[in-house]
Amino acid sequence: MPHLARISGRRIVALSAAALLAVTLGACTSSNPAEPPTSAPETRGPVGPVPTGLDKFYGQGLTWGECAPYATSDGAKSAFRSSTLRCARLTVPLDYAKPDADTITLGLLRSKAEGQRIGSLVVNPGGPGASGMEAAAGLASRGGELGQRFDFVGFDPRGVGASQPQVRCLTDAERDADRLDDAEVDGSPQGVAKTEQEEKDYAAKCDERTDKHEEMLANVGTRDVAKDLDILRSVLGDKQLTYLGYSYGTRIGSAYAEAFPNNVRALVLDGAVDPEQDALESLIAQGQGFGKAFDEFTKWCALRQDCALGANPAAATQAYRDLVNRLIDFKVDVGDGRKLSYGDATIGTIQALYQQELWEPLNTGLNQLKQQSGGTLMKLADLYNERGDDGRYGTTLVSPIPRRS
Repeated sequence: MPHLARISGRRIVALSAAALLAVTLGACTSSNPAEPPTSAPETRGPVGPVPTGLDKFYGQGLTWGECAPYATSDGAKSAFRSSTLRCARLTVPLDYAKPDADTITLGLLRSKAEGQRIGSLVVNPGGPGASGMEAAAGLASRGGELGQRFDFVGFDPRGVGASQPQVRCLTDAERDADRLDDAEVDGSPQGVAKTEQEEKDYAAKCDERTDKHEEMLANVGTRDVAKDLDILRSVLGDKQLTYLGYSYGTRIGSAYAEAFPNNVRALVLDGAVDPEQDALESLIAQGQGFGKAFDEFTKWCALRQDCALGANPAAATQAYRDLVNRLIDFKVDVGDGRKLSYGDATIGTIQALYQQELWEPLNTGLNQLKQQSGGTLMKLADLYNERGDDGRYGTTLVSPIPRRS
C-alpha cells in the first residue's frame, strides 16, 4: 500500500455495545423519566465546580429546536431528518484566557433517552473535526439498550460543521483542483519545495478566510475542545461526564480526563491515539494498520472470480501498484467532468479499508480502473473527503498526502 501522511481514522463503524454497556450501565441507575423536547431555554444552573470567570458559560440555558437549520452537508441533512432529534447552540469563550472577550458557538444534537435515564452520553468521532452531531444521530438511529438509558449528545467541535465561526481554507473548486494535483508524489528536492509552498499557501488562505482569524486559529486545539466539553457537561446537567470517542476523539477524551479528572464518570476510547507518540511514529503505526487491512481485503478478494488484483494474495500489492501508480501521469475520466487522480484512487482505497462493507465497491472500482473508468473509486474518495453530490465539501480538516508506492 502507498504511504499516507496526516490521515486520521474518522469514520464511525459498528458500536461495540457490549463493551460500552459493561462500563456505563452497571455504574448507576436513575428513575428520572426522559424529558420531552422543548423550544424554551432549558436551564439548570452550573453543575459541579466552575473555573474562575466562567460562571455565565457553565450556567447558561440551551434552546432546543429543529435540527434542519444546523445541517451543513448532504450527510447532515440526511442524518438530521428524524423528528426525535433536537439541536441547540452552546456558547463558549473564544479564548479561555479572556472569558469576558469574544465568544463562539458550538452546534449540539441530542436524542433523549427513551426509558429510565442515567444521563448523557457525549460522542465524538474524531477527524480532527468530524461531526459529533452526525455521530450522535447515527447512534440514535440504532436505538438499543443504550438509547433507553442515555441521551445521545453530539457536538461539532469549535471551527467545524454547525459550529460558528467555521475555519475556512479552500473553496469547493479549490478542493477539487487540489485533489487533482499529484505533486506530492514527487520526492525530488524540487517536488518537496513545491509541496512546502503549497502548504504555506493553504495556511495563508485559512488565515485570510476565517472569521476572527487571528484568535480563532490560535484557539482551536485539543485543550480548548476539552474545556468546551466540560461546559457542555455542566449545561447538560451531568455531575460527571460519560463519553464515547473514536480515533482522534480518544485524544479529546484523554485530554479531558487530564484536565478534569474528578468530572469523569466513564470514558470509552475506541481506536485510541497514543498521546505520547510522536507524529512519525503515529504515521508508521497507521500505515501498518492500513497494510493489515489491505492484506485482509486481498485474501477476501482472491476467493472471487472477478478479483481485480488476481487470485494470489501474495502478488496483490504489486498488482495494486501497477494499476494505481499510472494515474500519476494519466488521469482517467469519472463521468461528471472530473478526473480520477492517483491521490483520489489511494484515498478511495483507504476509505474502503475502514469497513468490510465497502470491500465490494472497492473491488468494483479497481476493475473499473482497468477499463479506464474512475467512477466508483471517486465516489469512495468523495465519501472520505465529505464531498456531496452538489460539489460542496464538509468541514472536516483532514489533509491526506499520498506518496508513490
